[in-house]
Amino acid sequence: MIGRKDLFPEGAPGIRRSIIAQRVAGSLRKELFTPADREDPAMDPPETRYAKSGDLDIAYQVTGSGPLDLVFVPGFVSNLDLVWENPGWAHFFTRLTAFSRLIMFDKRGTGLSDRLAGIATLEERMDDVRAVMDAVGSNRAALFGVSEGGPMSLLFAATYPDRAAALVLYGSFARHPALSMENRLNERLALINRTWGTGEYARQMFTPSIANDDAVWRAFGRFERQSASPAAAMAILKMNGEIDTQDILPSIHLPTLVLHRSGDISVAVEAARDLARNIPGAKYVELPGENYIPVFERDILDRIINEGRGVPHGLSRRRRARSGASHSDVHRHRRLDQARGGLGRPHVARHARPAR
Repeated sequence: MIGRKDLFPEGAPGIRRSIIAQRVAGSLRKELFTPADREDPAMDPPETRYAKSGDLDIAYQVTGSGPLDLVFVPGFVSNLDLVWENPGWAHFFTRLTAFSRLIMFDKRGTGLSDRLAGIATLEERMDDVRAVMDAVGSNRAALFGVSEGGPMSLLFAATYPDRAAALVLYGSFARHPALSMENRLNERLALINRTWGTGEYARQMFTPSIANDDAVWRAFGRFERQSASPAAAMAILKMNGEIDTQDILPSIHLPTLVLHRSGDISVAVEAARDLARNIPGAKYVELPGENYIPVFERDILDRIINEGRGVPHGLSRRRRARSGASHSDVHRHRRLDQARGGLGRPHVARHARPAR
């Protein structure tokens, strides 16, 4: 009888990796190119509306009617309409709507939202969350932050403690372990400059396990082009290299779940472990695999949902009452932002009050 060790001998890791990558690529092709089931309402994008955040229009969608308001705070780049064309993402978001009113948006400078001149600060982007919540009449919500959406969610919880119910942070960080190093940042900027719009950046940074597949690359290329221009993508990356929310982590007293993949090459797993160590009471779940974007791995998508689903429940009045960073923490973060050349957003402080 031939066993697993016979098929994948220890001395042939390259062969083993190649076979796994081919299977992954086949799965991804099905996710990206299988026609959507038109009976599934999630395949038709929800109506896109716009909220004013300062002078900018921020695109958002609302779907689902569950008892919990859940704001999905996207990472790097996104496109609200495009995600619903992908069966993997549609499956993920549809499952979230089973227990929530799901609020989604494209950050300033990306997707369907207004483009930018220059680099937005973290506080400016965080305030887009407030603007969208105000537009949809959400006084309090759980935040699901992906990548840089994690520090955005952390800063929101510190600035508006009565408006954040819980945090789920996936593939995230307080300070990016690679982008905070100038040489590593420059390597990624050069990759964007050379390849943006071809799908190569997404393949290298987000789905390293995928085999070379022209159809998949074309799909990623379309995603890149419709989510941001090369200049916008580089500006966002530079901003992400400046993010540092380490000082406010001990002041977050909300139910918090930190999820990360053990082999993630985009954001090293130690960044997530550091988040979990420094946020009081945070739960940490390490998922197998190295693909930052698990859109073609429904078992991982389902596990993320199942782990996150229970986080907001059981939130006590006592924990809500003390769930915020002190004014000194928030002002210290603003001073750090200004020292790095950020705008500081003085109007943010005006909104740092309990929701009515």
